[in-house]
Amino acid sequence: MRKYLIISVIIIAIAVVAIVFFFEKNQKPVVGILFPVDSATSYSDRMAGVLIAIRSLPDEVKFVDIDFNSSDLSTVVSKSINSGIRYFVTFLTSSQASELRSVVNGKNVILVDSQVTNPFVINEIKNFYTISPTDTIQASAIANYIHAQNYKNVLIIKGDQNPIYENYLSSQIAKDLNNYGINSVIKEFDQNLDATADSVVLIMSSERVLNIMPRIRSKYGNVPVIGSDWTLDQTLLNSKKSNGMIATCFADLSDLPQSFKESLYKIKMFPDPSMLLAYNATIVVFILAKNDVGSNDAQKFLDSRVFVGSNGEFTFSNKSASSKVYFYKISGENLTLLWSWR
Repeated sequence: MRKYLIISVIIIAIAVVAIVFFFEKNQKPVVGILFPVDSATSYSDRMAGVLIAIRSLPDEVKFVDIDFNSSDLSTVVSKSINSGIRYFVTFLTSSQASELRSVVNGKNVILVDSQVTNPFVINEIKNFYTISPTDTIQASAIANYIHAQNYKNVLIIKGDQNPIYENYLSSQIAKDLNNYGINSVIKEFDQNLDATADSVVLIMSSERVLNIMPRIRSKYGNVPVIGSDWTLDQTLLNSKKSNGMIATCFADLSDLPQSFKESLYKIKMFPDPSMLLAYNATIVVFILAKNDVGSNDAQKFLDSRVFVGSNGEFTFSNKSASSKVYFYKISGENLTLLWSWR
């Protein structure tokens, strides 16, 4: 009797292992989409890009929405990792991403972000990748554009919501301008605008841009105002205050597939860089999850492939996507390409 009992237990154990193996083998990989609910309105374009991407993909990966407030980002991500999620699409600020270093380093997880640009943040988180070029590249592009326009006195105004990004990019632009022999002054968002300037550079969110543009126009008239990559989104396009402003971005908005345009028409939104980069981040994470790429192999995997995004092919190098830097002039809801770099 004991012999038959042992045999039965062994058979049951084998059956359980087989069922678990079959279930795990056939279970779809899960991708978490981190969505900041305390900034839901200003991030609607990023979410639109994600949803358009998901609808274009085969049903081979399960996407789940992970809501967080800015104050509990680390806690939410830690719980998500503990629940078994290994892949994440994010659209964080550089300052927010920096908080995740202790949470994700050493874990078999991969995060692909659409807008983090600070090179130190990108490099200090081992398994973190970005669809955007770094701020070192962006600063060079902005300084090059200003030099090409022959501006001589530049006022750089930085915001107060994303200090890692705002401090590094503003100082790097000033450094690059100095190499061209161009004078620059850096001001805080709430400081008096008392510097001499024939052009202004804004390093801040679209929300802060709309707050400060009346002050700039009152003090400096119609001098050229150049916004960094963080400025251009639906908020800016829907406001008259940004009319005539020049925005820096990492996406070619003039060359979109017809299917993408039709999707935007249905939801009554305008294309903007944040939307297109979120789309691209979703495509990349889908491919990583589908191929079961581990964190130790992610960089080699990304560097060895060409990806097809919202408006063409792109590649990765040193944990960030390779892209031109574009400068668009805002005229109401329309964007006119003025210049591109690289």
